[in-house]
Amino acid sequence: MDQHKPDRQRHERMDQQRIDRVEPCNNPDVIRALYDDPFVQDRYGQSNYYGFHPDPDRFYLVGYKDGKPVACTLCIIKTWFDIEVHLCVPETNKTLGPIFAKMTLDWLFANAPVTRISTSVVGVFPQVRNFVKRLGFTEEGTARGAAYRDSAPVDLWCFSLLRGEPYGRR
Repeated sequence: MDQHKPDRQRHERMDQQRIDRVEPCNNPDVIRALYDDPFVQDRYGQSNYYGFHPDPDRFYLVGYKDGKPVACTLCIIKTWFDIEVHLCVPETNKTLGPIFAKMTLDWLFANAPVTRISTSVVGVFPQVRNFVKRLGFTEEGTARGAAYRDSAPVDLWCFSLLRGEPYGRR
């Protein structure tokens, strides 16, 4: 038996779970392709792609692996110190979610004068709520009936992360 086989498998798994870079993207075709993934549409009941239009208060960060886009984050500048983020990770790349999320936070804290990053999670997705908590976000409360799913109002869980707080997968 090859004694190095488990180690080789571990390195292969680690290579599959890497993202080469995260950078701003203004190519509408790239963003639409990520948002129109069948998994993303099925999970949210619709495409969450709201159209690509120049807006000084919105920008997208895209994660690339082997030169191909694999995930994106919509960033909405709420105030000069607060950015709201919404991740979009298609099913084929879902194992990259934690890595992409941490790289997005790294990029925002390094390149934006932000002191607070906020996000919200639709109340019908408890696994996403747990994912956000494991990233280090603090739950701030619930906005009752603030979103719609299948034509019915649902709650939003609201979270934030402040500059200087530890983050990453816990």
